[in-house]
Amino acid sequence: MCRNFLSPTSYADVSTSDYGITVALLDTPLIEVGGLTAEQPWLESLHSETRFFAYLMNNIWHTNYKADQEGEATFRYSMLFHAGFEPTQVLSEVLAVRTPLQLLDGKVREPQFPFPPPPLPLVCLALRYLPEQAAYLLLILNSSDHDAQWRLPGTKTYVSDPLGTKADECKEILACKGFQQLWLLVEV
Repeated sequence: MCRNFLSPTSYADVSTSDYGITVALLDTPLIEVGGLTAEQPWLESLHSETRFFAYLMNNIWHTNYKADQEGEATFRYSMLFHAGFEPTQVLSEVLAVRTPLQLLDGKVREPQFPFPPPPLPLVCLALRYLPEQAAYLLLILNSSDHDAQWRLPGTKTYVSDPLGTKADECKEILACKGFQQLWLLVEV
């Protein structure tokens, strides 16, 4: 497996037990750890490292990009300094950066859940209404390394996929393993 570059979905973090820094990767989903190694032979492993580099563009001969890319390019990052690494807290802060408050009717409002949201450490990464099914599609992440539970809303809830396909019906209490992601379909 190639380790020359990695694809974090939201952030990269460098921490000790006392302090750390999280970089929210808003526009660049690839990083290289330790040095610029993407065009070297594939790395078999990574060493503990405190440096990483954003993999912005690649215009070497074996890609499908032009040899030059003119014009201005802008890439956004947000650095968050913290005490020792706590995954639930870091993810919460990164999500606040990635999904800012919405401005509606000239007033700042936080996005509203159509039912009580899941408790921490469960985090809703995506919420979409599917009118053809009269249901909400959610992507839930357990942002901790221990199991967590959520007492589901009083409606029928199903395990799903990103397309909203119904699978098994969930019981009254949803159990989510550490760092597990689940797609759920909640009927309204």
